[in-house]
Amino acid sequence: MRFGERAGEYVDHAFLQRDLVEWGSRWLPDSLATAQVLELGAGPGVLTRELLARGAEVLATDLAAGMVRAGEANFPQASWAVMDAWKPQGEYDLVCSSALMQWAPDPAAVLTRMAGVLRPGGRMLHLFFTDPTLTEFRRLAPAWNPFCWRTHEQWSRAFDVAGLEVLREEAQTHRVIFSNARELLRFFQRTGAVGRRRVPTGELRRFLGEYERHFREDNGVVSTWTFYRVEAFKPA
Repeated sequence: MRFGERAGEYVDHAFLQRDLVEWGSRWLPDSLATAQVLELGAGPGVLTRELLARGAEVLATDLAAGMVRAGEANFPQASWAVMDAWKPQGEYDLVCSSALMQWAPDPAAVLTRMAGVLRPGGRMLHLFFTDPTLTEFRRLAPAWNPFCWRTHEQWSRAFDVAGLEVLREEAQTHRVIFSNARELLRFFQRTGAVGRRRVPTGELRRFLGEYERHFREDNGVVSTWTFYRVEAFKPA
């Protein structure tokens, strides 16, 4: 993925990620004034803003150094560091993320490691995309899919395997309209959610034509996205 290369323009184009945070951050407490918070996959600070507004002491991290530099420029009130979200370090009261966990290679293993940096009685809040998401895209170009999509029920089981108690969870599915199929691809390009393999021009042209043919509506083409928010607790 090429997230670091798009750090400077990510916030301008990542409207779905912004919507996810606006919806999911309603589950944050009104005050986090005494909390030490680890934010994983923070990017340029879409969720960081919400944590700081509630008075948290935030260590915001990302694997992409470009994202860390952008976040530090946007929100110097937080501490910033390069960190692999799948191998977190330290000890915290709250671990949180947005638009990250769908990339996890092994959900139960990743959540177990995240639980390891939570203090007893600590909590997690993760906001991310689950199946069904991009079902139209995946139907036409399965080889372009970079990971395995999981349902929120599968994620709930992964929290249980990791020894975490799910306090509440919610999924919402949205039908998002893009003006055309090319704009859908540009959304991925502008946010860095693309691989480094160059797609042959003929293959790309066929995909665009098929997407328009199958998923065109009156005002554009449809793309399915499912938002998921989950709050979990580490027993003392």
